[in-house]
Amino acid sequence: MFKKSAVLLKTMIRANSTFNILKHEKDKKKKRKMIGGIIGITCIYLMIIIYAGGYSALCGYSGMAYAVPASVGVILFAMNFFFTFFKADGYLFAFKDYDMTMSLPLSVKSIVGTRFLRMYILNLPYSLLVSASMIAGYAIYMTIDAWRIIVWIIGTFMLQLFAMVFASILSALISAAGTKFRFKQAAKTILTFAFCIFCFSLRYIIDATVAKDSVAVIDKIDMFNSGVNRYLFPAQWFDGAVSDYSVLQFILLVVVSIAFYELFAYVLSKFYRQINSRLMAVSTSKKKGKAKHIGRKSAVNAIAYKEFRRLLSSNNYLVNMCLGHVLVILMVAALIIFGVDKIINVAVEGAPVTKEMIIPIIPVIIHFFVGMATTTACSYSMEGKSYWILQSLPIEKSTIVKGKILFQLYLSLPLEVLGNIALSIACHAKIYEIILFAVCGAVLSIYSATCGMNCNVSHPNFEWTNEIEIIKQSTAITLYVLPNMFIMMILGVLIIFGGRIVNPDIEILAVTIIYMALAALFYKRSIKKAAKI
Repeated sequence: MFKKSAVLLKTMIRANSTFNILKHEKDKKKKRKMIGGIIGITCIYLMIIIYAGGYSALCGYSGMAYAVPASVGVILFAMNFFFTFFKADGYLFAFKDYDMTMSLPLSVKSIVGTRFLRMYILNLPYSLLVSASMIAGYAIYMTIDAWRIIVWIIGTFMLQLFAMVFASILSALISAAGTKFRFKQAAKTILTFAFCIFCFSLRYIIDATVAKDSVAVIDKIDMFNSGVNRYLFPAQWFDGAVSDYSVLQFILLVVVSIAFYELFAYVLSKFYRQINSRLMAVSTSKKKGKAKHIGRKSAVNAIAYKEFRRLLSSNNYLVNMCLGHVLVILMVAALIIFGVDKIINVAVEGAPVTKEMIIPIIPVIIHFFVGMATTTACSYSMEGKSYWILQSLPIEKSTIVKGKILFQLYLSLPLEVLGNIALSIACHAKIYEIILFAVCGAVLSIYSATCGMNCNVSHPNFEWTNEIEIIKQSTAITLYVLPNMFIMMILGVLIIFGGRIVNPDIEILAVTIIYMALAALFYKRSIKKAAKI
């Protein structure tokens, strides 16, 4: 049974492996795309090494090297928890090859374990890089012996295992709960959004329970880790095993993590068929049918409406694309209820930041949330093997591009404009600034839609079996999300400091013009590249 499970796991990993595709693909264009994806992932790995190693070295330099093991425990748990929670649903349930997989001579528990281990292996490089970088910084200031190296290595695997199992349990519970309702997709989406918002608020909840008499950032981090470790037992055991040479805590970490996984796989296997069947079942309405007038739509609007229906049909798609939109709505609601001064004070933890200081970067703040993801970066690839249906329609490929861009604008442009207006009014910006920021927000929304489409048509992928591969792990998503995220952060800093030399309103006007030109460029490139697909 183990050998059969190993063969299935190996097949699933190979089927979507970038290196496997690169090895056997004969199309030079596709090979270049794969190489581009490898370069992008390598950049992410380098960033992880720099940040994790730098943090560990900073702790040692500040005389707090003893806090590094606790930090490793918290970071590995948090990182793997969030990585897993947003994709466990797609990997474990309602996948396209479900029928084929379940027909194999394997137990349900083996299939559950195989699909879970695939997620585990995909996350493993990130955990190993964080762990290796932090032990390198830790070794500069603390004695490293064979015991600590062994515990550190094994503990890394166990912390990742525990975090991923915990996240998978929550994801499975949400999926199972959603199947009990008629509107199961809506219920499942609401539960997922509620949990995501809770996770974003967790930092402030923990801050409220930890003393705040220290000003030093590194002290606050140590206090934060200590507070978390009181309740996060695997991180506590890892810290004790490394720092105090506790054999008992090391055994607890290993045994509990493995037992937790075995219990999860066993219990889920008992309900696995039932959950998948309900998730993939087509719901039927008990209401009587009503005759309605069939309206006419243009081809572009018809495609935009199709995208709307596709978004609502997938919990993973909806949550990943609209989380930033929900956060902006909550932020505007909080501004109305609590006032801008209180929200700023909570966000910056009492730092001397005033609403006058953030006025110049209001469009950047709103776009950082609304533009953190765009449907156009994956909507073309989401067609999958059904793309031939679009190709067979009597419409131009440019119409498909326009329809998908139009839907993203329907989704983000009103929120971006209204978000800028609401935050500007709350900060008492001038009338012309409110108008300027609203226009800038609209331009940034158009840029986001066209840039995402350009990334997607440049790196389309229709050969997928799990939509998570397209929504979270595709080359197009990586090329859109990472550069835009860092550019927005850098842009905010430049506007603030550049405001001492140049009028901030002129800076925003310049940003608006530049992004307008980029939007036009990406739109033309998208039309041109889509014609070649």
